[in-house]
Amino acid sequence: MDKKEVLAKLVSLYEQKEVILKSSQEEFMSWCCKFPALLKFNRIYYLTFLDKYNRLLAGVSSSLSKALLRMMFSQVEMAIEELKNEIDNDKHTDNLFDMPSDAKWSDVQIKFIDGHTVSVKVKEVSGKFNYTQMGMVDNRNGNPTVQWELLRSFASGKGTLNWDHPDASHYNKKRKELLAKNLRGFFCIEEDPFRLTNDLKGWEAKFRIIPD
Repeated sequence: MDKKEVLAKLVSLYEQKEVILKSSQEEFMSWCCKFPALLKFNRIYYLTFLDKYNRLLAGVSSSLSKALLRMMFSQVEMAIEELKNEIDNDKHTDNLFDMPSDAKWSDVQIKFIDGHTVSVKVKEVSGKFNYTQMGMVDNRNGNPTVQWELLRSFASGKGTLNWDHPDASHYNKKRKELLAKNLRGFFCIEEDPFRLTNDLKGWEAKFRIIPD
């Protein structure tokens, strides 16, 4: 299934929540078990939902049951929001940059003009794009996503992000994966745009990135 199909199924299932909550326990648990397969696109949502679901199956107190349900529903709501953002961002990036067909990451240069805009050059093709055009806007508030901020961190680190960087964080692993996904979609290069540093303590960009 593509993103739109997964989103449609998640929304359709979740809209049944109020009715299902009033049904039998067997019907409720049967409804819950349909979600994990749809949440696999995000490992955290999937594992968190599955853990709470399995705890419900094992039998818990009424108060704990309500807390577990809130956490399960929260994962579904975040998954729906993330998919909506990704689908909307995909619209912004479709056919936006006339990428040379044989380009590699080593051909790519990204230079920040300011906090919201970059100049992009790939071989003889160039252009200026903002974070929205590159698919890194948070549709809830119109601000840049954490992926865009991470791209800026790579720029300030001259293409490298490790534990010596001021923006080092345990959250950067997931953010880096999402940033790589954004960049692959924008530049139409399947290869991962990042690699581990030689000391295996950070990542470095395979493309040239320059701060403002």
